[in-house]
Amino acid sequence: MNKWPDFLFTVTIRFIGGVFIGCLACVLFTYRVILAGFSRDNVHGPILWLILCGLLGGLVAVFTIPHWQTPWHKGIPKRKDGNSARHSNSPREDDIHGPRE
Repeated sequence: MNKWPDFLFTVTIRFIGGVFIGCLACVLFTYRVILAGFSRDNVHGPILWLILCGLLGGLVAVFTIPHWQTPWHKGIPKRKDGNSARHSNSPREDDIHGPRE
């Protein structure tokens, strides 16, 4: 099973969502600067600021993808007895509840 198409779809969706959230955060936190720029007939400054915030939001969203969603993640390795290595230090059921009768 190839994991790359799912990963590229995740990157695309996260980038688009990050751009949207970045632009929204830019408007919420710097609306006075944007309105002041538009009131002085300066269209390029506020639009450039929105684009930069959107790109920054998209990059943050892409670079914060959890490692377990990447195609090179192998998962939790299995031990020879069939149990995962992650739970090898967990107490056995007999240790918690006592031996079964």
